[in-house]
Amino acid sequence: YYICEYPGYASCGEPAFYLDQYYNTERTTHEFRLNTDMDRRLRLLVGVFYDDTENIERGDWTYPATIEQGFAPNAPIPGATSSNPNARIPGVAFFNDFTRTKEELSFFGELYFDITDSLTATVGARRYDIEIGLNGSSNFANRDWGSGDLNWGRNVDEVLEGASPADLSDTILKFNLQWDINDDIMVYGTWSEGYRPGGFNRNGGSSKVPGVGPFVPDFYQSDEVTNMEFGWKMSLLNQALRFNGSIYRVEWEAMQIGVLDFDISNLTFIDNVSDAEINGLEIDAAWLPTDNLSLFANLSFNDTELTDVPANIVGLESEGSPLALAPELQYVLRGRYDWALSENSGAFAQLVYQYTDDQISSIVSGASFNMDSYSTWDATLGYSRDNWTITLFGENLSDERATLFISNEDDIVKTTPNRPRTYGLRLSYRY
Repeated sequence: YYICEYPGYASCGEPAFYLDQYYNTERTTHEFRLNTDMDRRLRLLVGVFYDDTENIERGDWTYPATIEQGFAPNAPIPGATSSNPNARIPGVAFFNDFTRTKEELSFFGELYFDITDSLTATVGARRYDIEIGLNGSSNFANRDWGSGDLNWGRNVDEVLEGASPADLSDTILKFNLQWDINDDIMVYGTWSEGYRPGGFNRNGGSSKVPGVGPFVPDFYQSDEVTNMEFGWKMSLLNQALRFNGSIYRVEWEAMQIGVLDFDISNLTFIDNVSDAEINGLEIDAAWLPTDNLSLFANLSFNDTELTDVPANIVGLESEGSPLALAPELQYVLRGRYDWALSENSGAFAQLVYQYTDDQISSIVSGASFNMDSYSTWDATLGYSRDNWTITLFGENLSDERATLFISNEDDIVKTTPNRPRTYGLRLSYRY
């Protein structure tokens, strides 16, 4: 459009472009910890954490045909923060130049108390203060009509004046009770909080129709989780059986997700879209019925749902819908048989079965696709001698055609499949 069909063009330029990107991250972190004698009945750990991070991102989109069409030279918007203050080379039609900053100072501590020789209580807390900033600009060149403002871009410094940098602070807590029933069985209960810091959208305030909502938010808030968990670790049958697991509930408030909605913006942005709940179970088991045979099982069950979708959020799946990429049931079963051939050589055979339940690709209505459940079989046969191992493997033996992800970015539905049936030979050396 910009190099061929724009009004007033006498010719159609070559529809080619290339992107020159630059990323630079500078990060300084310090952490100091102090703890009392950990062999005492009452123990204390305290610490301080500091993080200073600067991320610079530049991208120059060069369309050589814009030179032919008389585009004016592109340059940073006057007054905007620029990591590259120079005018761009001829042909750069668009460019971004943004600097994101984060400075964090946190204090944390945990207090441990042995109520009895087998029962321990833990109380923890973390206080964080974070300053997050976004500066810079994006600019779009245009044809030089001989007059008028050539800065058709977005001065983020100006848009976020008074808002950036933003200060985030809070205190999160943790409580844990651990009971060592005996040398082979331990159970625990945990209540804890967590968070992800908020941030700025560089396209904040934009909308499909200028001045008419919905709008991209300038700032998205921190999202927070409250986790309640009961778990156990067991070593049974004279340590031939390991059986670990946990039952948990997660309450997720002001959930952050990336949104690509062309009805609002042509760029992905982040927003706090909903609250959610997760109720789940995880199992990890390993059994050695003989000296040669090993059996393994891993299972996760998750019941997820959106619980509170604000009225001002449009284009989101309804309350009660599951979270994206969260299959209700997943499990892996694995069996392995090893046998010795000599003092320094051996062989093994392994069979693996994996199952993944159906799931959705996104909680954004226009990008939500259902992905069916699937299962796969893998097998390996190997021989090792000294430090060398040779393995013959087969993956997805049933040649299952599974869908791992579906995306409709750029208004084109694209499916990511799993790998088809694959055979191979692997040679490795351990040193």
